[in-house]
Amino acid sequence: MTISGGLQQAENCNYLWWNAPPSTAKIVHRKRYWAFVAGLNYHFNAVLHYWFTPTYFKGAQDYSHQTHVHADNGVSGSGLSTFSGTSSRSVQTYTIQSCLAYIWNIQVNVDGYYGTETKNAASQALARIGRSGFLTDASNWRAFLTESVRAGSGGYIP
Repeated sequence: MTISGGLQQAENCNYLWWNAPPSTAKIVHRKRYWAFVAGLNYHFNAVLHYWFTPTYFKGAQDYSHQTHVHADNGVSGSGLSTFSGTSSRSVQTYTIQSCLAYIWNIQVNVDGYYGTETKNAASQALARIGRSGFLTDASNWRAFLTESVRAGSGGYIP
């Protein structure tokens, strides 16, 4: 709700708004969707989104996260989120890869695994904002997410 009392939608999380086939409008919605997810990931470790389905995760019971996003602070608690760099498939890695591909315009395979390709692509993104190192460093993680939110909602490529 806005100050004037009118309703305003910040982002529609239904993948039909932003998924293929790409058009100018869908590209904008896709950037905004992943910016929204990045913003949630800044605060919450557990953010279940489009990729959290039975196709990719045994623990996913249905495809409902293709139409909504779920954030939970059961892992991060009252503090900000961190990224551990796990080698197993993770929703955080899907967020990283989707932000890299759709906001940063850096080619990376979106497969949920934090391997060499994703590490190199993330390092390239960090270099664009004057940082070095890895996303496992908390300050780099937060800088990456912050710039992803800014660029994804502002419509520019960092």
